[in-house]
Amino acid sequence: MNQTNAGTIHETKDVFTETQKIAYIGLCYLTSLEVVHDYQGKEFAMARMSADNWQRKLMRMLYAHMDISGEEIKMIESLSKHSILPTDLVHQFTSQGDTAEVKLDDFVKSNNVIDDDKVIIDLRWTVMCDLFLICLSNENYDARSRVFVARIASYLSLDWFQVIGFEKRIAEHLLQDVSWETETVNSGDGSIKSDAERYGRNKQRKKRRYVMVGLATIGGGLILGLSAGLMAPVIAGGLGVILSTVGVTGTASFLGGTAGIALITGGATVAGGRLGGRSMSRRMKSINTFDFLPIHSEDNVSCIVTINGWLSNKEKEEASLPFSTLDAIMGDHYTLYWEPEMLEELGSAFKILATEAVTFSIQQALAHTIMGALLSGLAWPLALTKIGYMVDNPWANALDRSKVAGLVLADVLMNRNLGSRPITLVGYSLGARVIFYCLLELARMKAYGLVENVVLFGTPVSASKAQWKECTTVVSGRFVNGYATNDWLLGFLFRTSTAGLGNIAGLRPLSHIEGNRVQNLDCTDLVTGHLSYRTSMPKLLKRAGFMVSSEELPIPKEKSTGGIVSFIKPKKGNLEGEIPEVREK
Repeated sequence: MNQTNAGTIHETKDVFTETQKIAYIGLCYLTSLEVVHDYQGKEFAMARMSADNWQRKLMRMLYAHMDISGEEIKMIESLSKHSILPTDLVHQFTSQGDTAEVKLDDFVKSNNVIDDDKVIIDLRWTVMCDLFLICLSNENYDARSRVFVARIASYLSLDWFQVIGFEKRIAEHLLQDVSWETETVNSGDGSIKSDAERYGRNKQRKKRRYVMVGLATIGGGLILGLSAGLMAPVIAGGLGVILSTVGVTGTASFLGGTAGIALITGGATVAGGRLGGRSMSRRMKSINTFDFLPIHSEDNVSCIVTINGWLSNKEKEEASLPFSTLDAIMGDHYTLYWEPEMLEELGSAFKILATEAVTFSIQQALAHTIMGALLSGLAWPLALTKIGYMVDNPWANALDRSKVAGLVLADVLMNRNLGSRPITLVGYSLGARVIFYCLLELARMKAYGLVENVVLFGTPVSASKAQWKECTTVVSGRFVNGYATNDWLLGFLFRTSTAGLGNIAGLRPLSHIEGNRVQNLDCTDLVTGHLSYRTSMPKLLKRAGFMVSSEELPIPKEKSTGGIVSFIKPKKGNLEGEIPEVREK
């Protein structure tokens, strides 16, 4: 354990030794450069230029925050020229133990009800807290900033899910702080009470408002570390100690105004938990329904938007069900409820087609012709082609409408209607197609730093290499393409495509995209075909790196009137009312 030389702690720089301070900023510089260098090649020139501007702004803030001199800046910015890696610097926070004993400022002690004048602080979490607050300080939590924070956490050997929980609780505290700091205390006649009275009331509130964010009593002190008890509900001297330690004693002013954290979390834009698209886009003329259904909405600093590919019925519960097991810790979660009548019609057509395919004769034919043989040019079973017209028209309509929906979604993101925070997009089937066209539009508008991660499953898109590269330019983090080689239905739907089945993203890896911009995820063992993406979604999400509360979907239990009243665990086999699925051999 290190002990700081400073007499009292006012800011983060007082926690670190001089060597640790340089190591901290050096780690940030090298890691932020990695984010910039992710964009390689002429196709990524504009994205790289935007990322470079983001990196320069971030480093200017950090230099000023930590009082880094001009000579020190030159030294830090020469680290990469001498082949210094981020991993070479993290030992400054771990080699002699990852905690430091610091003496608190009297103001911090008095406002956090701490008996001891010293606290034990986990330096790694001090780094994370400091960086997170810096990234929030301009009222816009850029997607590249979150990728940067995640990489720093990885270098410090911190679990990302614990970091998400830490991030969530800091945001909760900031929202509370803004609420209390900006509250106007009025007397009965409407006049503002005296400063002394207001100060007294606020002081009483401060004793109650500090939420546990990884602070727990250990040996008479405090340690900033999740292993000590992240989930404990309340403790005197909680997050306030850390915010004071990193120099944030007035949250409202720190965030640049009363609306800062609300703008980031979406609290100022998704009021009421529901956001409609009709008033925000000229493109809505050709879209009848485009709403966001809140699954988890708790003013988090990140947001996930999930999108369906078809519906068994047009109830809103049906739209949210496939993604309902996504754990709330992942961030605010909205499901896009778009064109339910069209998606229900498509689901019915899929059901008819799949029911026909279940017959023994067609199963035998599929066993010999599906995918591998089809790619060799063999014909489809005649029985399927005869009923293909039943699905072709709704499918063609859905392909067109999903493109327009993607453009509307791009408008929503560019207008920050879901908050000035990193957005993760997840979709299957036509929902993935919506995301594809959303990304193309964002790339056309050079709207960088909005989308953090993208996860696509069974994407019905046949696009050029250049188009896929364009999509990846606006994704700061992971770009996942989930595919299944046994998806006979998707192949059938594209049977007349001039591009051929070998170019459908949902059937094969996007191996023609250079570098590490796309992560291909083979889902063949988890899905039995296109229709099982819905029921397999919890397992697919887990494989893609999300935390889920269950790997099985809950089953809607209906009243006699047909209303959903509760959820029960599924039995083995298909879900109740599930569309029949062909199991390819």
